[in-house]
Amino acid sequence: MLRLQEADNVLMYSRDELKKELESKKNRKFQEKCILIAQILLNEEPVVEYRPSAFFRSNRIALEVQEAQHRLHNTSWYKDVKKLEDIVNRDRKKRTLCQLNGIYLLEVWYDENLEVTIPKKIYKFRALIDRKIFNLD
Repeated sequence: MLRLQEADNVLMYSRDELKKELESKKNRKFQEKCILIAQILLNEEPVVEYRPSAFFRSNRIALEVQEAQHRLHNTSWYKDVKKLEDIVNRDRKKRTLCQLNGIYLLEVWYDENLEVTIPKKIYKFRALIDRKIFNLD
């Protein structure tokens, strides 16, 4: 009976690891698509890093792709709520640092329509940039 329990635990662990790997691949494809859309709209090759997801230097736009673990608590991502709090605090700090340095942070969430969200936010940023240049203050 003990061996069956051990075998079951191994299978459960393997299944969970496979789910994580598939989710990771799906997230990477989502991120790559976000970067490509922004790259085309901004007509600029991004600096691709881990965090933010990409930075478009001449446009001063940082693209951050936010996955579900930035909003939701799930024990497969982390064991306690403290980890979610850490992620939320880190995201808040990132927003503040971007704002203080005159960088527009384009956050795209995992549940948004990329083809609508990214152009809409880039258009909004460009309108703000044009207004600042025109006002000269």
